[in-house]
Amino acid sequence: ECEKKSGYPQGNNYVKKLDIKTLEACKTTCDQNLTCWGWGFEIASSICYHYSAVEGFASSDGYFGGSCYVSNPPYPDRLSLRTFRQQALDKHNEYRKIHCSEALKLNNDLNDISQDYAEKIAGFGKKPPNYSGIRMENLYYQIGDYKLSGSYPVTIWYSEKDKYNWLYPDFSKTSHFAKIIWKGTKELGIGRAFSSDNGEISSIIQLYQYDMGS
Repeated sequence: ECEKKSGYPQGNNYVKKLDIKTLEACKTTCDQNLTCWGWGFEIASSICYHYSAVEGFASSDGYFGGSCYVSNPPYPDRLSLRTFRQQALDKHNEYRKIHCSEALKLNNDLNDISQDYAEKIAGFGKKPPNYSGIRMENLYYQIGDYKLSGSYPVTIWYSEKDKYNWLYPDFSKTSHFAKIIWKGTKELGIGRAFSSDNGEISSIIQLYQYDMGS
């Protein structure tokens, strides 16, 4: 659950929610939004801000706000989808920085498409739809380990770097790595789904879809 304290988050990425007029509603809607990492409510003007990135916190008597990410334990038995997505995004951007690629941002629409895709794949036998607007995707599948962190699949994909020929690129064996660092990509969507057999978790599906940007 989002924390609440006097002051407001600091960050360059925020969305002003003019239709949210109460402090509690501002906090609650941020907590329910998987891409909202912090909230701030300006008391005098009744303006709600939702932050997609939180870089710090400023004290102020005229605001209430807080982070919605710090309250999530880093590795609980099963990570919340919000935490999983944040870990995956952070790992992408860690690697992209090495290659001078612009940091990615999570996109709500891409998240929804990715989640729908992942759930259909996890349904065994359900053919996922063809999303013509998405031009790249990475898929990770694993049996049994439902405690998997969001950063782990990204690390596995990035390990293809050792096979990448920078003079004569061959994407047949290094496509996952190339998609992680692709400079034209601006936004990222992440989906995760579980399949089960008689109530026992048997596999995890993660689907990452990219907006190429160019």
